[in-house]
Amino acid sequence: MDRKELFWVASSQKDLSKFPKKEKDEALFGLGLAQEGETYHRFKPLQGFSGASVIELKFNAREGTFRVVYTVKFKGVIYVLHAFQKKV
Repeated sequence: MDRKELFWVASSQKDLSKFPKKEKDEALFGLGLAQEGETYHRFKPLQGFSGASVIELKFNAREGTFRVVYTVKFKGVIYVLHAFQKKV
């Protein structure tokens, strides 16, 4: 299987770069697995979308909760839609 390309939508790459190092590294690892067609243990399909095409990775840190949302719906590419810190 070919490795899927990552496509960063809007400010998602810049926003991910602001995560704490551990959570950023873990998010990139999870996205790397997705590129290989595998799933990370923090994988969660988002409700309201058909099947498991929109995925959320969730990371809890001392600084708060961080999330990365991406889609695997399109062949050969993963679109990273959003990376953000959950507001309390």
